Amino acid sequence: MIGRRARVLPWLAVAALLGCARPSRGTEPPPRATVEPLSLALVGEGGGALADRGALDRLLEAPEVTAAGQRLLARLADDPALEPLYRGFMADLLQQPALLEAMAAMAARSPGLSIDELSAQVVTRLSEGIDGPVFDAALDGSLDRLLDQPSVDAAFGRLTSALIDRARLSERLSALLRQWQPELEAAVGVPMSDDRFLERFEAHVSAPQRSARLRELLRARVEEQPRIRQGLAALLDDEAFFRACAHLLQRVLESPGFEANTTAIFAGMLEQVDLAQMRQRVDRVLVTPEIERAVVAWVEEVIASEALTTLADQLGAVLDDPHLQAELFDVLVGASAGPTA
Repeated sequence: MIGRRARVLPWLAVAALLGCARPSRGTEPPPRATVEPLSLALVGEGGGALADRGALDRLLEAPEVTAAGQRLLARLADDPALEPLYRGFMADLLQQPALLEAMAAMAARSPGLSIDELSAQVVTRLSEGIDGPVFDAALDGSLDRLLDQPSVDAAFGRLTSALIDRARLSERLSALLRQWQPELEAAVGVPMSDDRFLERFEAHVSAPQRSARLRELLRARVEEQPRIRQGLAALLDDEAFFRACAHLLQRVLESPGFEANTTAIFAGMLEQVDLAQMRQRVDRVLVTPEIERAVVAWVEEVIASEALTTLADQLGAVLDDPHLQAELFDVLVGASAGPTA
């Protein structure tokens, strides 16, 4: 049940900002206070690039990230502080009525099976259930509902803000937008000093064709930039991040009803329940006030870690690539980007 999918890191959407800017000729640049709202508007539009589940999944499935994730899981499995909780959970699991009843029902349907044959059938069904589409869909849905809870969503918002601040993304973008002033003013139709510029810039960036090009560019950059993969792998290997994950796991294992509700999931796999029933069972494990508080506490530990600063430094440094700068410039002011708003 632990961490089968790693999509509990949506704050990585800020990495979608890694395709930025080309220096331009121009007039006297406007003051920073004028362009900071513009950079935030661009951050908001670009942050949606990872709304595509496939882009984030491919990032998390990169070899170096996968290897770091496996090392993290191995450390958690061997953590002496968690071992008593694991042992107690497994001992209690085999005594839970729901699982015993499901196994008894399997035996009743096949009275000729030996104990060894029944045990093998139980193991097969559990393995198929854990890796099967029903549990996969139910788990995805429950994680989405957990992440949509107001307290959890707000916590990840703070994490996103911390990453943006430490990477100096807004500062970098503001500097680049000041350099692009003549082209942007021509594209938007009013000077940056005009009160209408921000609204028009937001409409310009979010125009369907331009927005689609921007998101596609940023998705591609997220997937192909080695700095991002290396930074994420380093975060997963970090000691403070490991301790935060261990604390999260401890809170989950100790949450009220965890053993009984997890057993109900395994029993559902033996009973081969449908997706609607599996969703209800997984929700009872993950979408609870206790788990919400555990995730919020985990986020706060990650925010306090130096590992996040290291990742932010690597993310921010990618913005200095002139090739990336040129591509975003072309998306924002290129003639092929479609009509301006």
